[in-house]
Amino acid sequence: MAYLPGHIMITGLFSVHYNYDPFTRSCRYLNEQSVQWIQAMIYSIDQINNRSDILPNITLGYDIRDTCDSASLGILQAISLIHNRIQYGIHNPSNTMLCQSANSSKLYQPQVVGIIGGKRSRVSIPVASLVGNFDLPQISYSSTSPVLADRRRYKTFYRTVPSDTYQVSALIDIIKHFDWNYISIIAIDDSYGRQGVSEINKQTRHNEICTAVVEYISDPSDRSTISRILQRIELFPKAKAIILFTTEFDAVNIIQEAEKRNLTGLIFIGTDAWSDSLKFTRLDPKVIGGMLGVSLDGKNDPKFDQYLRSRDLCNNRINPWFIEMWKSELSHLNLDTNEIMQQCNIITELHQNYTHDFYYRTSKAAYVMDAVKALAVAVHKALGCTNDSCSAENLRGIDKFRLLEELVNVSFHGISVRKFHFTSTGDGVPKYTIVNLQPDNVDKNRMKFVKIGTWSFRQLSEQPSLEINDSKIIWNGDRPWYDIPSSNCSNHCLPGTVRVINSRETCCWQCFPCSNLSISNETNAKTCHTCSKFYHPNINHTVCNPNQIEKIEPLSTLAIFIYFVVVIALLLTLITWGLFIKYRKTAIVKASNFTVSNLLLFSICYCSLVPILFLLPKSRFTCELAVIGFGSSLTIVMLTIVSKTKTVAKVFNGELGNTNGKKKTYKLLQAVLPISITIAQICVCSVAIHFDPVKVTLIAVTRNRIHLQCSSKYKIAFLLAFAFIALSNLICIYLAFKTRKLPENFNEAKYICFTALIMFCIVVTLIPSFFTTTGPLQDAIAAFGCAAFALAALFCIFANKIYVMLFQPDLNCREQVILSVTNYAFTNVSPRCTPTATPRNNRKRDNSRLNVIESSFHNPDCSSSDADRSGSSSNRSSLREKIHVINTAQLTER
Repeated sequence: MAYLPGHIMITGLFSVHYNYDPFTRSCRYLNEQSVQWIQAMIYSIDQINNRSDILPNITLGYDIRDTCDSASLGILQAISLIHNRIQYGIHNPSNTMLCQSANSSKLYQPQVVGIIGGKRSRVSIPVASLVGNFDLPQISYSSTSPVLADRRRYKTFYRTVPSDTYQVSALIDIIKHFDWNYISIIAIDDSYGRQGVSEINKQTRHNEICTAVVEYISDPSDRSTISRILQRIELFPKAKAIILFTTEFDAVNIIQEAEKRNLTGLIFIGTDAWSDSLKFTRLDPKVIGGMLGVSLDGKNDPKFDQYLRSRDLCNNRINPWFIEMWKSELSHLNLDTNEIMQQCNIITELHQNYTHDFYYRTSKAAYVMDAVKALAVAVHKALGCTNDSCSAENLRGIDKFRLLEELVNVSFHGISVRKFHFTSTGDGVPKYTIVNLQPDNVDKNRMKFVKIGTWSFRQLSEQPSLEINDSKIIWNGDRPWYDIPSSNCSNHCLPGTVRVINSRETCCWQCFPCSNLSISNETNAKTCHTCSKFYHPNINHTVCNPNQIEKIEPLSTLAIFIYFVVVIALLLTLITWGLFIKYRKTAIVKASNFTVSNLLLFSICYCSLVPILFLLPKSRFTCELAVIGFGSSLTIVMLTIVSKTKTVAKVFNGELGNTNGKKKTYKLLQAVLPISITIAQICVCSVAIHFDPVKVTLIAVTRNRIHLQCSSKYKIAFLLAFAFIALSNLICIYLAFKTRKLPENFNEAKYICFTALIMFCIVVTLIPSFFTTTGPLQDAIAAFGCAAFALAALFCIFANKIYVMLFQPDLNCREQVILSVTNYAFTNVSPRCTPTATPRNNRKRDNSRLNVIESSFHNPDCSSSDADRSGSSSNRSSLREKIHVINTAQLTER
């Protein structure tokens, strides 16, 4: 052991050797890194003793012992420590610890105030159970088992390293980072290994990671067991990632056995117990190369590195294991160790050989030094010391409960972390370094550990943080960083496919494409999601795209054709209107009622423009506009024709009267009535739209086709619009049929009747077609319906008149009109009059007809000769005489 007396003693437990034999109580295999950690404890205590702000006037001593990595030997060392405490009266009713006074005449045995260690959890667990009964603080620099976080069982145990719970989280995050889900685990068969495997299994279940092989090593020296485990590993070649939750000694044996079996291409993942050990840098790179490791994130202290390199066989004899290490080294070189030690002279080549594990920078040394400093700071505060002084009298009564309380709240600028403190469970700050074992460009005979990232757990947010610089990685076989080896039972199911597990292993599956109407937009999807009503999958079945909305595009062939029809209808209407204005004083225009004809031509223009509304982008406003415009345009055309026909019928039936007042009033009503009824229709439809709003709705025609349609819940506005159209059309047909025998040239009765029938056919076809279609077809039907209405009215009513105006002007004379009326008059004179006929009424009707005829006499545009005019004069006299004869005959008969 290494011993230095002092006013206060600190015990150190280190696993300097391995393979403890309880029968011979001997150990083998010196661990040079453990010798370094002992040196770190010696260095740290020397630094504290040389400081004036921590335990001034008090000397810290140490008692460092070797547990040989054995739990039983660790218990023996702890029992020996407790025995000394009891023997010198420390376990007393006053619950205080008595120490040697620096200025007392009576000598007291220096007492231990705490333990630094042990290294392994299997050593620390029984030691913590024992010393906890005596309220003796224990601070480990390497024991990471989650069991030790139980404060009820291990109330005086602390550690400067984080728990394996965090380490396992770091391991799982690394596996997830490289997208692996099929791993194997080899663990040491003790509390450290079994607790680690238990924590791994717990976290893998939540992260969909499977374990192909889980094996425990009970005897690290039994190579046959390791060979059997590796043989089983070979049965699962897809599980290339292998976590070694073992000690350094066990991991070395596993890698050496893998070298014998030529197991290459594997990805070994190390824990903080061995992932920064220099021994692995000298193993076969074909096997261990590319290894990933989770190492404690302890910082290097340059002063400590300089201190290490200054140690030799003369100035470091206080550390017996340092002497043992060099003796072993010198014996291999056939040098006389005793002579070198007596001369206090080390060969220069050996003194500067810093490739030994003892001189290799490891993170654990920082955690050892922080453990020593944490205990010293707690004792300093428990004794009530200041930065300048610490009374030696206080050594007689250190309150152990206060010491534990101060240890819980200790905080200082540490070496392992910037601000050192213990967590609520007595653990160190969870932070790790991620390392990668790769070729050393300087020394071709060995490899080196390269830091590639960090893992930390943020206490405030309680969220882990993994940062890895992938470009720094070199995989096994010198593969570049982007050539990531696979450790998956099955290849990932790409988006557009579904994962179907076909075995007991949840990480082994088959990939099947999603069905026609479903997608998956993530890797390894468990199910395909059916696209909603108005969406369809893309070719790869990864995204639901909106269905193509079928509509009449502004530049489509159908839209251009509608534009063409609208323009033609509008041009023809305007030309007709212009001709009517030009020939407004001719007989045929006057006989057609110029005012009503203007209203009709305006209505036809309005009706010709309505199809444009069905080509506008669908919105609530355009829908409402289309409904109102569609209904009102067709209605006003038919109401104007009704007004035109009704007026002439009244004239020829003698119902209009001879007074100018009645004529003007009725002439005004001819135009006002259709406009008023149309405005009423617009108001009624607007009210209906207010109570039953017209909205733009999507209609799924097929899975891939949708239509935009103007619709409402009850379709009140649509039904009212068509009701007005149908009613107007029926009235128009009735009146046209009733006046079908009026003079052709005078009121085109046959043409009006023909127009009404054509409009009836259009309406009968239009209404069911409109309500049974959707989308572009419905819009096209409505547009062409309006255009057909306009063209039908234009051609049937005005075509014959235009033809007469332009090509048969001789028919556009008053003589032709008189002749037409004369024929009508004689044709409709009843050969017999009933006795009940009223002569006055008959004369009144004849006078009305005559007034209409005479209105056509004043036609300056009629081109006829003087002889014709003379004949016309005689014809007029003859006609008046004939009409008079008819009336006289009728009166005579009556």
